[in-house]
Amino acid sequence: MFTLKHFKTPATRWCRLNSFKRYKSTQQNVNINIWPSFGEYSEDVKVPFTNEMHLEIPDPDKHRPAYRILDENGNLCPDAKEEVDIKVNDAQSLYKKMVTLQIMDQVLYEAQRQGRISFYMTTSGEEGVNIGSASALELKDTIFAQYREAGVLLWRGFTLQNFIDQCFSNCGDPGKGRQMPIHYGSKELNFQTISSPLTTQVT
Repeated sequence: MFTLKHFKTPATRWCRLNSFKRYKSTQQNVNINIWPSFGEYSEDVKVPFTNEMHLEIPDPDKHRPAYRILDENGNLCPDAKEEVDIKVNDAQSLYKKMVTLQIMDQVLYEAQRQGRISFYMTTSGEEGVNIGSASALELKDTIFAQYREAGVLLWRGFTLQNFIDQCFSNCGDPGKGRQMPIHYGSKELNFQTISSPLTTQVT
């Protein structure tokens, strides 16, 4: 049985510290109060938190709770279930991919800010959605992704060199420089090329 104690490592602390620094560096005097039981997104909207996962029929008259097991400081919530039904090796593999995605984002985002590449968007805060959803799919499942979903490709085997080649439009870029940076695609990994306009693949 896997528990969160398996992630109390120096890498975990490094990831939290650098994620916090990067998050704070993008803020411009924005004050978002996180209450113990509510996430406050505006003066009128308070979204309750829950640490229980279940399916329900949406009620248009009330806000659906946001699921979380960690608080804003990365600590386990008091009522959260610490044990998860997943093998330790699988959980660590998921975590390593999320950390790799964060580090890649940090390097390529800084490259864009330095003018080395023309465009970049990070997956900050969405690493779990990327890697978790990708791990539940098979290679035969076709992916129609959008911005901030590079983790799906990373999970399927797209290498860091592949990402860099695409972003820099060099000779290793499968698209031969015909796409903007982060418009990834891979026929081998059954991942349709990302397009600039949103929702173009909805039918």
